[in-house]
Amino acid sequence: MVTKCDSSAGIYYESVEEYMKKLYKIKERVLKVEATIENLIDISVRKAIKSYAKELKAEQNKMALHNTRLLLKNYDKIKKSIELSIDELNQDILELNIDFSDVTDIDGERLYIDSIRRSKARSLTIISHIDNALQIMKQEKEKTGFNDKYDIFYNCIFNKMSYEDAAQKYNTSIASVSRWIKELTREMSVYIFGVDGINNL
Repeated sequence: MVTKCDSSAGIYYESVEEYMKKLYKIKERVLKVEATIENLIDISVRKAIKSYAKELKAEQNKMALHNTRLLLKNYDKIKKSIELSIDELNQDILELNIDFSDVTDIDGERLYIDSIRRSKARSLTIISHIDNALQIMKQEKEKTGFNDKYDIFYNCIFNKMSYEDAAQKYNTSIASVSRWIKELTREMSVYIFGVDGINNL
């Protein structure tokens, strides 16, 4: 017995069973295709997430390095601002004649003084981080016998020694001086901000 199952397509089957088998095979193929598509989407999404995480980490490291350079460049200014803010704070307290024993005295002047205190505390934290990082790095370089690298870094960054003068003093090339300063700036970035990059000070 021949059963016509799809006259529009001109397809004929010997039996309903054969027709059902064909349908089942088609369904299986569709399911496989769907699974393959889902798998490809899953792989693509995982790759995209991995790529994004890598880019994000690179951006964080780049930002940490940028922030380290800024902190090192402005180290003297930050330190000076702490000293000035202490003097200004003391002067303002005298001039404003604020009685800090009076807890009801929460006006503009007191908020201004508190703002200076917070700013000073933040600056002290930053300077403390840098000083600790310098101390750790100096000890590391002494242990490994790379004192010159540290000395070049310190002199060029903090004593404003030129790369040319550093190269001449330490009997090396300007390219080496530049490379070591970049290298130690990256190390400083890790000491200040941590291995995972940026950290809000």
